[in-house]
Amino acid sequence: MAETLLETPVEGADAPSVHPLSMMTEAEAHAAIEVLRRSGRIGDGARFHGFCLAEPPKAEVAAWTPGTHTDRRFEVVVHENGEVHIAVVSVTRGEVDSWTHHPGVVPRVGMAELFAVMDACRKDPGFAAALAKRGITDPSQVQIDPWPTGDYDFDFEIGRRVQRCIAFWRPNPADNGYAYPLDGLMVHIDVDTLEVLHVTDFDQWPVASERGNYDVDAVTEDFGPMRTDLRPIEITQPEGTSFTLDDNELRWQKWSMRVVMDDTEGLVLHRIAYDDGGRVRPII
Repeated sequence: MAETLLETPVEGADAPSVHPLSMMTEAEAHAAIEVLRRSGRIGDGARFHGFCLAEPPKAEVAAWTPGTHTDRRFEVVVHENGEVHIAVVSVTRGEVDSWTHHPGVVPRVGMAELFAVMDACRKDPGFAAALAKRGITDPSQVQIDPWPTGDYDFDFEIGRRVQRCIAFWRPNPADNGYAYPLDGLMVHIDVDTLEVLHVTDFDQWPVASERGNYDVDAVTEDFGPMRTDLRPIEITQPEGTSFTLDDNELRWQKWSMRVVMDDTEGLVLHRIAYDDGGRVRPII
């Protein structure tokens, strides 16, 4: 049952004539969060790991015409206090249509969390000691790649959201870090608490000595002048493109479709149609 929450509209929630399949805007994302906050469902520690359009019924989409009122509803993945909920929120009505708990699951890791994990790794004394064994004293010269974990039954990882960090030396910001892998070194970090759970350090191999810098100056210094025998390539469209993009509706020749980048599914194409001699034929 939907829960009505708002006595005043949420900023960004008005949708006077938005196509039902238009992608979520930044204002709508903030509006959805505000609806959830006003509902009392979430606290200050809530993190949002996914926003996507709650697709309306096909008949509703087919019947839509410009000027028709659109109920903008979105699915939001919420993570707080170790629990995951998926909410369906109408930013048009200011209502939480559903709030479903998903026990025993963890959400994907967000970009802000990845950067926090990298920072925690660089500040860890155990990681610094492992770098020192390899002759590296400046953690800022180390590229850290956090990776999601599989289940390897490590006691210290059970029941936690964990990233395993592997490291590469980058003595110069322009260097290709992957030319200098720090083999045998891995740091296990709890994403929620930023606690370093374990530093794996074994089979210490020498760090590669060859330069891993491939910008123009370095390549010229190492291999000589750049080639000059290639003719230029110019690609132009003096009359403009052959397609148009209005909101997220793509039109090309006799084809039309709605293009959506879904948070989970990736590229999704809706309402694919073909103009067959003036008759618009739906393909999907």
